[in-house]
Amino acid sequence: MISGLLNLNMIRIMKRKIYFLIAACIVVFSTGISKAQKGIEDGSKYGHGQDSIDCLRNLSLYREYVRQNDYKTAMPFWRKAFSECPGSSKNIYIDGVKMFRFFIEKEKNPQAQAALIDTLMLIYETRIKYFDQLDYVRGNQGIDLLRYKRDNIDEVQRAYGYLKESVTLADDQSPEAVVATFMSASMALFQNQKLTADALLSDFLVSVDILNTQIKNNPQDTTLGSLLDIITKNFVQVPGLDDKGIVASFETKFKEKPNDPKLLNMIVTVLDAKKLSDEPLWMNAAKNLFSQYPTSELAGKIAINSLQKNDAKEASTYYNQAIQLETNNAKKADYYYGLAAATDKLGNKPLARDYAQKAIELRPNWGDPYILIAQLYASSRDVCQGISLPNAIYWVAVDMLVKAKQVDPSVEARANNLILNYSPHFPNKEEAFFLNVLEGNSYYVGCWINENTRARF
Repeated sequence: MISGLLNLNMIRIMKRKIYFLIAACIVVFSTGISKAQKGIEDGSKYGHGQDSIDCLRNLSLYREYVRQNDYKTAMPFWRKAFSECPGSSKNIYIDGVKMFRFFIEKEKNPQAQAALIDTLMLIYETRIKYFDQLDYVRGNQGIDLLRYKRDNIDEVQRAYGYLKESVTLADDQSPEAVVATFMSASMALFQNQKLTADALLSDFLVSVDILNTQIKNNPQDTTLGSLLDIITKNFVQVPGLDDKGIVASFETKFKEKPNDPKLLNMIVTVLDAKKLSDEPLWMNAAKNLFSQYPTSELAGKIAINSLQKNDAKEASTYYNQAIQLETNNAKKADYYYGLAAATDKLGNKPLARDYAQKAIELRPNWGDPYILIAQLYASSRDVCQGISLPNAIYWVAVDMLVKAKQVDPSVEARANNLILNYSPHFPNKEEAFFLNVLEGNSYYVGCWINENTRARF
């Protein structure tokens, strides 16, 4: 009985506490309503009191309509959320951009469309204010401004500013679309005399650096390489970009900073793209860059340049370095082929053949090394006077040309031309008869060549 009374009293006490708590909540809630404030007014996410309830309601309603792609119905609720509680959700800006792009592209009236574009820009600015991400947002802002106002050079300049800010902040994290649009804006401004050649060159370097870093970090992403090729192709075709002016500008910069890797890379890249690698500046910059950042590709380019300038010794040095640095067999074969050509110019035909044969080992279906060996043989007539039939060297030369055609049909025309040139120099029957050499006989060509061939006249 006592126990029952105690339980009854406890229940009564609990009820009183619950009533008190409910009353307290009502008072607090009432006070909140009387002091309602929007988020934009007090700096909070949702605001307070009734305004916070309204904010959450507007967010929920506009998002539901956006999910249904009913942007027209979503808009009033979105505007309320955007203007009253702008710090409540990043989705306000993500969805806002999506909706306003839609409205801009549907709008036919130029004045109305311009107003919509202004609002789109405001959305980006407000997002930066409340959620930062300056590099990312500026990039998208610049892309959209250029998309909708590319015919207005002043707006192109404004978009360029956004894009430049984005790539400066994001650096090698810049999205591909931002890098591509940045260069498009830069070239457009240069063509409209709103940007100097130096500034355009600088922008190109920034873009190339970003893409090269991304390619290095993501070697499987083929779109990066394609984008770099497109940007380079467009850059070198920009009207008004004077070759002499470029070289002069670079020479001044090179004298000031002869070992700055970014400048050196820009000089090499730009002069390559403009087909100005025969300029002494290119070679000086390439060598300085290679000394700091040795790569097989750069060594190969320096070697080719040296060979074109008839500096076979220097070409050999850089071809050897390219071979040591290269891991791809097909590319290494290219370097061995170049080394063979350089070694021939240095007067060492046996070693030149050895290098050509190494190229064949690495790329068995490549005809060029066989053609080179044929030319080595054919040019040995004076060297090989000691053999019984000196003109037999043309037999082995043609053997190599026939082999070149067999392994690589793409060289057939070149091989055939050389065969036509060499065949008239074959030994004649009378000369061979006195040496007991008949048509179809096997014949050994000594000298440095040391090859077996077949007699034909």
